[in-house]
Amino acid sequence: MNSALHRILGLIASMAVAGTIVLGATGTAVARSTAPCSTSGVTAEDNAVSAQLRSRANWMTPYRVSCARAVARQVKARGLDLRAAHIAFTTVTTETHFDNISVAEDHDSLGLFQQRPSMGWGSPSDLINPVYATNKFLDVMLANYPNGAWRSGDIANICQKVQKSGFPDGSNYRANIDIAGYIANVVWNSAQASSHGAAP
Repeated sequence: MNSALHRILGLIASMAVAGTIVLGATGTAVARSTAPCSTSGVTAEDNAVSAQLRSRANWMTPYRVSCARAVARQVKARGLDLRAAHIAFTTVTTETHFDNISVAEDHDSLGLFQQRPSMGWGSPSDLINPVYATNKFLDVMLANYPNGAWRSGDIANICQKVQKSGFPDGSNYRANIDIAGYIANVVWNSAQASSHGAAP
């Protein structure tokens, strides 16, 4: 292995310690800036759930499980059921793969749901708080689908109506419905899904 390749691999390894690695527009590995999703940090339970999920979602790290738990806890706190979590998880899987993005990569989009301050979703500090961000998502969902209409509507269309992404047909969300449902089921049913570490 030549020295240039050694240097590149060393740089990638150091970035992996600092944060999630993503590929930029040039294909170069860059570190994604993320905020924690729990004041407890990553727990042993997050590690165990991550190991369980990886057979089908090998990108679900313990950190990402901690973020999934933060969303699930807030859905439960609102008295909503697993289908609401499935809808929220489909959105977050599509938007960020459960990275709580703290430095905007796409316009001014921030947080798990990639909500935009300029579009009235809240302040930057609000949007990287999983409790606030999940509540905002659920508020808009419930306003758009009153009287429990979200319980039977098409999940991709619900996500699109809330988020207003660049894919009017909701195809970006549709591609992730199944894997998000799997993740939602595992996280929802894990023993501590609603009890450890409030979000910052």
